[in-house]
Amino acid sequence: MSQVRIAVAGCGLIGREHISRIIASERAVLAATVDPTAEAANYATEIGSVHFSDLDAYSRLRSPMLSFLLPPTICTQRKRLS
Repeated sequence: MSQVRIAVAGCGLIGREHISRIIASERAVLAATVDPTAEAANYATEIGSVHFSDLDAYSRLRSPMLSFLLPPTICTQRKRLS
């Protein structure tokens, strides 16, 4: 049985929870992460993931995979603005 390839867009707290579960799964593999922050790019490097800084670059990828889009929560947005 082949593994489901999954990309996660949004590498905040919730995104990282999804990523850790994908990595631990025998039925799925993390195919890519998408997030505009340098912190997310560093995280992707740490876990050995392909990383894209925007959805446009990711959308040009011609590889079939399931994608999770996890936008920042209102709490995250408020924290960034303060």
